Amino acid sequence: MYEGNVIPNLENYSLSPNLSFYLGLSIQTVILIIYVLLVIDIAIFAITLYIKLSDDYHARRYSRMYKKLTPIIGTCTDISDTSKKIAALKTFWNTAIIFEVLTNFSIEQQKSCKELFTVLGYTDEILKRAKKELTPKDVKWFGLIQIEEAIPLLFNAAQSKDFELSFHCYQSLAKIPMTLEDRLNYLTLLFKSNNLRDRMIEMLLEMKLSTEEYLNLLEHQVTELSKTVILSVLAAKIMPSTEVALTDRLLPFLEDTKEVKIGSIVAIAKSENSIYFERFEMLYYIEEHWEVRAAIAKAMNSFSHENEILLLKQMTKDSNWWVRFNASEVLSRKGRDGVNALIDISLDHENEDASKLAFSFLDTNKNIHTTSTEVVKTPKSKSEGESL
Repeated sequence: MYEGNVIPNLENYSLSPNLSFYLGLSIQTVILIIYVLLVIDIAIFAITLYIKLSDDYHARRYSRMYKKLTPIIGTCTDISDTSKKIAALKTFWNTAIIFEVLTNFSIEQQKSCKELFTVLGYTDEILKRAKKELTPKDVKWFGLIQIEEAIPLLFNAAQSKDFELSFHCYQSLAKIPMTLEDRLNYLTLLFKSNNLRDRMIEMLLEMKLSTEEYLNLLEHQVTELSKTVILSVLAAKIMPSTEVALTDRLLPFLEDTKEVKIGSIVAIAKSENSIYFERFEMLYYIEEHWEVRAAIAKAMNSFSHENEILLLKQMTKDSNWWVRFNASEVLSRKGRDGVNALIDISLDHENEDASKLAFSFLDTNKNIHTTSTEVVKTPKSKSEGESL
């Protein structure tokens, strides 16, 4: 505050450098800056508008070409005639559009247009370009259209240090039909790669081979990883309708390593064929690894054998908790006979661990509770009453 009419001495005050800079700008400079900002804004707007109009124009051209090509491709019976009709529509300006329509048609219809791409010259063009510089986009296209000529190129690129490119190469190779020799070479590279086990299984399923063809690949493997991966694939392929002769080819793998044994048990159980019960029963009594015994206990759910309840009751007394748990769980799914077995086990106080586990299943599972109640309420016959 300044008292009265005293005017402060401004000589002792100085403006900050920034303030001095702004106050020192001329009107012309300010106007120039405004013009520059306006030009930048207009340029950004123009570029955005151009991209939008370009995309709309491309979408319209694509839509028109799609409507023209779909009837031609959809009714394709003669490749030569169809290619001539498409070639008649092909110009310098719409070559890329036709390629895009054919590719998307292959994806939507799950139908390879390989022959059309070859006759129209697209395949040779992309192969020539890929030999100079292979991109993930090209790799995906080779797999989608199943270009067998690209196999050597993809084998080489699969060993690249570029993980994304390598991954897509393995994916595409799985989709392309190959000879047994090429498939074995593919598996050798795949199992040495850094891909996760689940991704390997997905890639092998992409091959869409028959059960017999997967078994042929399995019998050529020597490593635990390769065997367990292919066994997981077979577990997804084997069904109750699978021929016994094919499933029998898995039996030798029950004498392999722990992990291979487990994979074999899971795959064989998918057949739901009770002829394998005795083999599993024998393996259970001699097996030292609890993980294998637990897998056998779980596999019992797939069989229907006269001695299965007795074996499962024996399994509930196993030294390992997981084996006892799996056996009790399977018993809980075996209907009245299974519930009766669980009741007997729960009343056997000489084996406290098995008794408690059986009781917990009877107590917590609603379905078991209903079945066990029916068992208790079922009137006994006269002979049963007299024996009591």
